Amino acid sequence: MKNCINRAAVPALLLCIAAGLPPGDAAAAERPLAGVRDFTVMIEHLDEDSAACGITGEALAEAIESETAGAPLGAGGKGVTLYLRVSTLPKDGNCFSSVDIEAYYFGVLGRSDRRAGAEAKVELWSNGTILVTRRGEHAPEVGAVIRQLVRGFMQDWRRDNS
Repeated sequence: MKNCINRAAVPALLLCIAAGLPPGDAAAAERPLAGVRDFTVMIEHLDEDSAACGITGEALAEAIESETAGAPLGAGGKGVTLYLRVSTLPKDGNCFSSVDIEAYYFGVLGRSDRRAGAEAKVELWSNGTILVTRRGEHAPEVGAVIRQLVRGFMQDWRRDNS
């Protein structure tokens, strides 16, 4: 239920390969969050199914803030968005949720790409999981999963910026 697969390095590595970057840039793929000095948190709009399972935007924001509080982040950096998406379905007294978090920014493709100058979404980090619980227990479990995922993001961020 709380098994999370870290997919952090794969998108950055694939981006380097697809963009035809020189081999020296492969190191950047191994540390995709290096240089990130600030990020904006965005939470996707919740629907009535989320509300039926007790999930609120305020609780999701609190779960994120609890893990990012005191982080040594300042102005500058790549302008990264930390995006949270929770999709929920209530059914037969249970709630099913998919929880996904990704860190991304928009960048311009370099001259080595045939679409040079085009803007592209650059995914630096992502992780997620699916969980099922009884309806009355669901919102706290979703909060715990979000804290776990954000904790993983912050660990990776610290590693890449140390």
